[in-house]
Amino acid sequence: MFSSIIAFASSVILHTFLNNHGNDRQHLDVNSTAAEDDNRSDLNLRDLAEKGKTILPPLPASVVSTLKKTNFAYLSTVDPDGNIPHLSLMRFTYVQEDECIIMSTNKKTRKYDMLKERKNVALLIHDFGDGGEGTEGGHGEGGNPKFSITLKGICKIETGEVAERYRKAHLERNGKYSQFIVGEDIAILAVYVKSARICDINDQVTTWSAPC
Repeated sequence: MFSSIIAFASSVILHTFLNNHGNDRQHLDVNSTAAEDDNRSDLNLRDLAEKGKTILPPLPASVVSTLKKTNFAYLSTVDPDGNIPHLSLMRFTYVQEDECIIMSTNKKTRKYDMLKERKNVALLIHDFGDGGEGTEGGHGEGGNPKFSITLKGICKIETGEVAERYRKAHLERNGKYSQFIVGEDIAILAVYVKSARICDINDQVTTWSAPC
């Protein structure tokens, strides 16, 4: 099962990376006519993937629910030296009121150095099937994940009071992993979400874009 998850995740990350760094304008156009229908809070992930239209803010309830239940995401960054992609598995905390994803990293890592230079990132989030962390009905045959959520945004290395507020929220969500969250060498990362993309195993896609 885990190999199937990795294969699915890798294919979506590759597609996301090519879109994110090859054609950033794709999926960013807002269709105001479809806004009312696509932003209904009662639409689940299956509905959203099948509609294949842009989702306007705020994020639909089914997406918010998934982000609140899930702990892991693949973080895609790019090395400014050589334009080489870099992928990390991260624990995260979703802060709905700020529409952002909170993570932490050691300041002595390659990832931290890259984020100081390049702020644009992509996150892939899906259900690992461990303890119901995904949304109901989000599994295909054999318990494999059926939907993925790709987020694009701007990653800011927070400092001061904002960093400590986010650190506290991240620690409350991931208390067993304080060694990765608390410490002088631990930086707090906040990814402010600009767009969302929902994809199912049939490659049906829905996008969401934040207002300019």
